[in-house]
Amino acid sequence: MISFVSPSRCHTHLCSLIGTVALALSGCGSDVDDSKSQVPSDEVGVNSDAVSGGSSVTRVGVVAFVRQRSGWNDECSGVLLNRYSILTAAHCFPDMQGGQTQRVTASVVYKQPSGTLVCLTRGGVNTPAGSNPQCVTGGSYDVSTYPGWVATSTDAAHDLAVMRSVDIFAGVTPADYALIDADAGLSEDGRLEFYGYGPSAQNGTGSGVLRVGAGEIDAVNPQHVNLVGGGARSCEGDSGGPASIYFSQTSPYLLVEGVASSAQFANKTDQCAESGGLERYSRVGTKMDFITSKIGFNCPTVYYSKAGRNVRRCYAPPQAFWSRANAKWVQASNAGNGPLIAAATQVGQWETFEVLTNSDGSTSLVAFNDKLVTAENAGASSLIPRAIQIGDWEKFWSAPLSIDGFSGSSLRAQINGLYVAAEDAGASPLIARTSGAPSYWEQFFFEFIGDPTGAP
Repeated sequence: MISFVSPSRCHTHLCSLIGTVALALSGCGSDVDDSKSQVPSDEVGVNSDAVSGGSSVTRVGVVAFVRQRSGWNDECSGVLLNRYSILTAAHCFPDMQGGQTQRVTASVVYKQPSGTLVCLTRGGVNTPAGSNPQCVTGGSYDVSTYPGWVATSTDAAHDLAVMRSVDIFAGVTPADYALIDADAGLSEDGRLEFYGYGPSAQNGTGSGVLRVGAGEIDAVNPQHVNLVGGGARSCEGDSGGPASIYFSQTSPYLLVEGVASSAQFANKTDQCAESGGLERYSRVGTKMDFITSKIGFNCPTVYYSKAGRNVRRCYAPPQAFWSRANAKWVQASNAGNGPLIAAATQVGQWETFEVLTNSDGSTSLVAFNDKLVTAENAGASSLIPRAIQIGDWEKFWSAPLSIDGFSGSSLRAQINGLYVAAEDAGASPLIARTSGAPSYWEQFFFEFIGDPTGAP
């Protein structure tokens, strides 16, 4: 839900203003009026048609989520940060105060670049009339609100929340995740794009459609940025949706500056921002200490040459690794249904892994089948990608291992404390079974696939 501010800038909560409209604390959606106000495409990089009546978009990093509770839903938008984390607005969780963490059930749906809708925590997707797309079965998330947030307020400076999934996400790769702007400077003469899944789009018929708009920056400070709502405006359902620094609408990457928080409204029954009014977005880059502490990843800063800015990347680029035992790449055999084995002579999708760094410093590996590599049978059986939650069987400790001038790494399974070996000189599957000093069969070499910085 996006909270609206009256034209006189009084901070009044939307639900008390709508009155008879049963919003059930739904999120604020992307909408515009029907006049199709023109936005110069050379300035904004989008189709000059306004969002309402214009074409929908598919944008990497933007999700629709519905908090599923007994008898009612909260609909919002959000930003996909990595394999298990979503960034959104704190007011999407109206029963939470600032600095709290709470386990919730939520449906989070991601539209892949192909246009396919996937439930991030697996299972089917429903598209009910008049609502955002929803997972058939919701997933469990630990939601943490930014310190200082006061429920029902319109304080954009603190209106931020992190959703960390209990299950790792399916249907995504590192190329789907958003980047966060790390440079302080924003010009008050500039523009930002904004995105959302608001059900108020197209006079209430636009649910489940990701739409883009653009707004002029009216004012900016370290905590929030104000945009002037023109033809394209944020509405109910857009809350938590990103404001993005534009560099190319056709790029698969999203560079996030803020998330939708509050806006001016035209009248007490209008669920969309006032045309010409202000839309306020909570700045993200200045709140990175909070974000990193909740997602358990330090989000390194890298230079993004295509945008000419420094960005924070909350994920690791995909990697492949080969064994010193036979100089072959490790693959998830049988399309992930079989164990890991050093058997490939070149890198393909089944030799590519997403390496997760856990909060305790351990490492977990996600194979191309969206499953975590497990030291099966408490380490007594071969490594196989089959889990969706990180436990002791899915944690490994990596350490440098140099042999004969070759600098590689060892992997030690947490569940039994033993080193992973490419058994039988690499002819047999990987297994955590070496108790002594690691040697050739236990030495692996990890290599990034693509740009090692992870910047697009």
